Amino acid sequence: FALYSGISRADVFTSPLPEYTAEYSLKKSGLKIGTTTRTLTLGSDGRHVFESVTRPIGLAKLFYNGVLIERSEWQFVDGNIQPLKYRYLDKQKSKPRDVQLSFNWDTRKVTNTINGDPWKMDLIPGAQDKLVYQLQLMLDLNDSPEKLTYHIADGGRLKDYSVDILSSREIKTDLGKLEVVPVELVHGKRTTTFLCAPSLHFLPVRIEQHRKGSLLMTAEIESLKGLNTPQSDTD
Repeated sequence: FALYSGISRADVFTSPLPEYTAEYSLKKSGLKIGTTTRTLTLGSDGRHVFESVTRPIGLAKLFYNGVLIERSEWQFVDGNIQPLKYRYLDKQKSKPRDVQLSFNWDTRKVTNTINGDPWKMDLIPGAQDKLVYQLQLMLDLNDSPEKLTYHIADGGRLKDYSVDILSSREIKTDLGKLEVVPVELVHGKRTTTFLCAPSLHFLPVRIEQHRKGSLLMTAEIESLKGLNTPQSDTD
């Protein structure tokens, strides 16, 4: 968990980010196989929702005929995002998988329920879930770190996600040319690279997944509402 010196974000914003909806195209071997919609919705009571919905398209429907939903409820505490509830619902396969996490920060326990079977695990300060840590990453990049570590509640235990921040560069997107900061996350044999745009609160505008050096899949932004969307620049 990353700690920073200087002025804390605590008690400055009810939410550290504005609402937005981002649409991504999913590509594998250059072929578009699906779409992902990510939406940040802010609650007036300080409980906010970050949701990701993935749907197959075209030939991919022959193998994955359903939706994949990730949903995090969270609050902003002491300058950081604190997860409250997380759900992973995969209806794309013949046997749906339903994972739910409930975070109790008073007892420092999280209840992990998979397909109706619950058990508890310990929490540490700063722990995140598998989705909402990406919002925390957007915040942390404001401090220009060189490296970050996140503790993610996943599979009945906390897993460390090590993040390296690389040199910025410019890429072409459907939103126009954007300066991006590549962020490389290594988890086991898999590496995920987020290309985050400083002009959009460090929103990932392209996400690449590699396994043993081979590109598995990319998610590229197609449209965006909110986050001070820039004017298209295709020059």
